Parts: sequence; structure tokens; C-alpha cells
Amino acid sequence: MTLTMNPVETLDDHAISLFGFLLDKVGHQENQLRRCALVTIIDFNGPSSRRLGAHMVVCDDGEYAGSVSSGCFDQNVALMAMETLKTGQAKRVKLGEGSEFIDMKLPCGGGMELLIQPDPDRFIVEKILRRLKKRRAIAAYFESENMGLLEDGNEAISPLKEPELKEPEPQERSLKGKTGWFGERFIVNYMPKIRLMIAGRGPELIICVKIAMASGFEVIAYSPDQDDLDKCAAYKAQTVLLSKMDEQHDFEADGWSAFCVLFHEHEWEPALLKAAMQSDVFYIGALGSRATHQNRIEVLKSQNICDHDISRIYAPIGVVSSMRSPSFLAVSVLAEIISVYHKKWHSP
Repeated sequence: MTLTMNPVETLDDHAISLFGFLLDKVGHQENQLRRCALVTIIDFNGPSSRRLGAHMVVCDDGEYAGSVSSGCFDQNVALMAMETLKTGQAKRVKLGEGSEFIDMKLPCGGGMELLIQPDPDRFIVEKILRRLKKRRAIAAYFESENMGLLEDGNEAISPLKEPELKEPEPQERSLKGKTGWFGERFIVNYMPKIRLMIAGRGPELIICVKIAMASGFEVIAYSPDQDDLDKCAAYKAQTVLLSKMDEQHDFEADGWSAFCVLFHEHEWEPALLKAAMQSDVFYIGALGSRATHQNRIEVLKSQNICDHDISRIYAPIGVVSSMRSPSFLAVSVLAEIISVYHKKWHSP
């Protein structure tokens, strides 16, 4: 009987989605459902459609999630992963340049190396997932057969193993936020999903929420219009009803969060922008023309907000200013947010 390999449509390829898929498949220790292998890109040369440290999860029932090649040879990789589930042995595989598989060339040229590990430690995967859902970064290391955590606590990495603390070496601490090789260890730094905190009303708000959710963002929508919030909730966004314009807000936002206001009634903005400026968000954007933004600056200055904080606002919002289509505006805004995020967290 030939087993059919079936890619699973996941919302995105973030670790939260992939590791969630893995844990749903394997179940709990006392009731293991399936077995899975974890595939990780550990090296590449030349162009690549996937980042270093990207994962695939391959289940023994033929389902797999994630991608290492944008679909070019993911099924081949899934079959290799299935083989490791049979042998119980991890393996490193080169594809493209330098590979023994001469018929599996990368369409974009170059080559990549994969680490395929059968039955990754579910307790480590669970811990990574818990940390990310709490919006805390975490780093894992990969050493052929093993994976573990680099952390600053005194907690054993797995209740199935002897207590062992893997403290980062000084050089490894310098890799904070980076993914790559350090000695014999391949280190993957996992960060929470981008959280979009977006305030507004009407189609600008709703369509931006829809596209952001489809792109894998976590989204919190703020609006004085309950009908708009209900439509945002239908896309699985969190919602907050705004009751008055001068309402005080405490966002408790982190460095992986972006905030923007898409109001045409700009009187809603000052209290929201002030709260955003008092948080750690990496991006603040506001809808309106240059003239509108100049008026906004004067209002914020009248409320004793300093020039430095005001300078954090991206306005007019978006990579292409003055978009008059709600759909185009949403794409423009999200592209700007992603660009700023990439420069902060992923640039050399």
C-alpha cells in the first residue's frame, strides 16, 4: 500500500502554528496518537525561498505542515522524514548544489542542508509553544539527534531526562534574536507572532483586520462601533470596544507589537496614540494626509507629548501614501509594518 503525502493548509508557517500541529498529532504522553518528524533548514548557499531555521513537521499518517522549498520538493522531503520515523535515526540531507540527489535542484539555484529529526521531544516543543503564546522569545539548539533549550532559568529541559541546564555561552548570548550555527550547535531563536493593535471604524478597519489575520498576525481591534468589532471577531481577531474619546488605555504592548489608528474622526486618536507611545511597540502609524498629520502633531504637543515620541509616528501611513481603497490601504499599511519589523529583528 502506498502512503499518500498530504500537505496541510495552515494559516502560516510560524512556530506556533507548526508546533501546534505537531502536538495535536502526537497527543499526550499517556495517549500518543501519531509520530512526527521535525525538518529544519540548517544551512543554505545562494538564494532561498525560506529562511534559515524554517521547519516542516511530517506525520506518520502522511500529513505534513510547513515548507522548505515553497512546494518544489516538499513531498520528497516528507518521504525522507517518513524514513527517519522507520529507522529512528536523525539525518542531514543536502539538496541542490552539493547534493547526492542530482535530480532535486533548487529552481532558484544554490543549495540547502536539512536536519531531519524523528520524534522530537514533546516537552521541549510544548515549552517553546507556551513561551511563544505568552509572547516571550525563546531559543532552541539542535545537535544531530538532540534538541534542547537555551534559557536563563534553572529548570530541567525535559522531565524524561536527567536535569540539565544549557546556559548560553557568552558568544551564544551575542546571537540573541539571530538564527545560525555556533560551533556544533545550530541555534534557532523563536519570537512571538507580530501583534497588530489597530483602532478605527468602517471598511478600513475591517479589511485590514481580515488581511492581517490571513497573513498570520495576532490582531486586536479597537473601535467605538460594535458592529465593526463583530465583523472583526468573525475573522478571529480579539476586540475591544472604545467607550469615549479621552479614555485612558494601558496597552502593555511588547516589542513585537505594532499599533495604528485608521480613524477619519481624528478626535479618537490622541488618547490612543499617547498609550502607544508609552509602550514598547515597534511601530506606530496614523491615517491621514500630511496636513492632517501636522494638525495631529500640534494636538499632541498641546498635551505635552515630546517631539521624540511624536517622531515615532509613521504618517501618512503605509508604503504608498494616500491610498483611497480600503483594500489597497490595508496592503500598504501591513507592508510598512512588516518592513519596519524586518529591519528591527532580522537585519544583519
